Amino acid sequence: MKKYMKYFWAGGAAALFAFSSMGIAVSETARVNGSFQVAQGLSPEQQRELEKQQKRENKQENRQENRQERREDRQELRDDKRGQRQENQGVRQENKQERREDKREFQGEKRDARQENQGERLENKQERREDKREFQGEKRDARQENQGERLENKQERREDKREFQGEKRDARQDFQGEKQENKQDRRDDKREFKDDKRDARQDFRNDSPDNKQERREDKREFKDEKRDARQDYQGEKLDNKQDRRDDKRELKDDKRDARQDFREDRREDRRENRQDFLKAREERKEKRKGLDEVIRREKQDSRDERRQDRVQDRLRRVDERLGGLRAARRERREGDRIIIDEPDSRRIVRQNNRVIIRGDENIRLRRKYRDVREERRGGEIFTEFRRPNGTVIVTVTGEDGRVLRRLRRFGGRESILFNNAPRRGGGYYEDSFVDLPPLRRSIARDRYIVEADEASEEDIEDALSAGPLEDLERGYNLDEVRSSIRLRERMRSVDLDSITFDFGSWELGNSQFARLESVAEVLKGIIERNADEVFLIEGHTDAVGSDDDNLSLSDRRAETIANVLQDEFNVPAENLVTQGYGEQFLKIETDEPERENRRVTVRRVTPLLNGNDDRVSDRR
Repeated sequence: MKKYMKYFWAGGAAALFAFSSMGIAVSETARVNGSFQVAQGLSPEQQRELEKQQKRENKQENRQENRQERREDRQELRDDKRGQRQENQGVRQENKQERREDKREFQGEKRDARQENQGERLENKQERREDKREFQGEKRDARQENQGERLENKQERREDKREFQGEKRDARQDFQGEKQENKQDRRDDKREFKDDKRDARQDFRNDSPDNKQERREDKREFKDEKRDARQDYQGEKLDNKQDRRDDKRELKDDKRDARQDFREDRREDRRENRQDFLKAREERKEKRKGLDEVIRREKQDSRDERRQDRVQDRLRRVDERLGGLRAARRERREGDRIIIDEPDSRRIVRQNNRVIIRGDENIRLRRKYRDVREERRGGEIFTEFRRPNGTVIVTVTGEDGRVLRRLRRFGGRESILFNNAPRRGGGYYEDSFVDLPPLRRSIARDRYIVEADEASEEDIEDALSAGPLEDLERGYNLDEVRSSIRLRERMRSVDLDSITFDFGSWELGNSQFARLESVAEVLKGIIERNADEVFLIEGHTDAVGSDDDNLSLSDRRAETIANVLQDEFNVPAENLVTQGYGEQFLKIETDEPERENRRVTVRRVTPLLNGNDDRVSDRR
């Protein structure tokens, strides 16, 4: 039995080998002819097995081809990234070198200004020292003069006092002499009176009664005379005392008048000296002011020359940087329009004294989404960008490259993000510009234009989620919004003033990415609540350089900010629209290089695009 089983397995193996050989031959034949050709004499089961094997081989080949294509795509993507990285690294090195040169120039100017200020401070210090020395000399001279005058006045007062004391002493001596004389006279009179009295008493004793009566009368007369003499003496004494008082009062008045005259003379002298000093100081100030004005003009001229040299140097660097871009531009005329084509699908259009720039929005979306499919339907090109979650973003463009509309499809629903179909047909500008009356702003300026570096996330969200400041007559297309300042100014905006670009550059250093975080978080929050929101990223430059260069530069700056928002912070790329305005809307009115004019502004434009239409339809 085992022997027969052995032969059975050997025959089966041979049959299987023959069957496989036959299948390989059939598959080779089918591969050559492009269809299955079944050898005659095979059963249906063998034919089905051959078909399955052929399908497996074709599937394997397709898988290998797809794998090879994906490898090639990944390699191309790596090469592109490597080239972009090297290019960005070169640009960053150039920007770094320019920043170093600018910093070196700024430090040199700062050092020169410091030296100039130090020289001015030393000169002013020396002048103040000289003024102080002169003032101290004049003060010393005035002090010496005043001291001499005081000494003279003191000497005069001493002499006056000495004279007064001498007169007083003489008057006292005269008074003492008169007093002594009067005293001696009184003594003599008293002695005579006593003698007369004694004689009278003696006579009275010896005389008769008649003589006594006469003596009594004489005594009475004598007392009267004595009383009259005493009264006369008291009167003379009072008169002398009053005379001395009058003399003393006259002396004091003369002394006070002399002191007052001296003070008046001294005040007048001081006033004249002060006026002379102030006049001399004013003359020195006028002279110094004239010298300072000459020095200031010379320094200003030197500073202006250095500034012009820096401007020319920066213009030269910009010319070197933008030289390749200018060389690649191609100018053509279509009717009354002048169109300048740039190599990266940007187009500058001049018409009716207005100039605009338009770029290919699909380039930025291709940067974010890799699964891209393109299809032409009539005169329109449909470009589909597929997300991993099944969302499909469709951008419809015309044959001239103009974006006509952008759609979002998800879960059977289709929503129109914006419509850009011309309303009256024609070119780029005559059907885009909307002339509206000026805005009557009813809110404060710091709420109308929010400075991102000073505002909180709540203020930024309030500005980017607010509705129009005035009622809108209708919904507008995208080109009308981008081309009409009177229409855009109906919406509040956020200035990214903390994001600054180097002169002549649209590259943004990695160190500035973090400054966009608050704005990015606000944008993502608003889009999460309403996936159909559209935000306009506006680029601006300063007034240095040509209009075409500034327009292209500002558009590239707006695109740089949009790329950072979508690449670094995952803001949906389809909700952003970019536009450059060059030097049309300067923040600081100056023709010189100004960093604050090289800025980017974010503005919500959904209400301008929608008007009174919610623009949402259901495809189910």
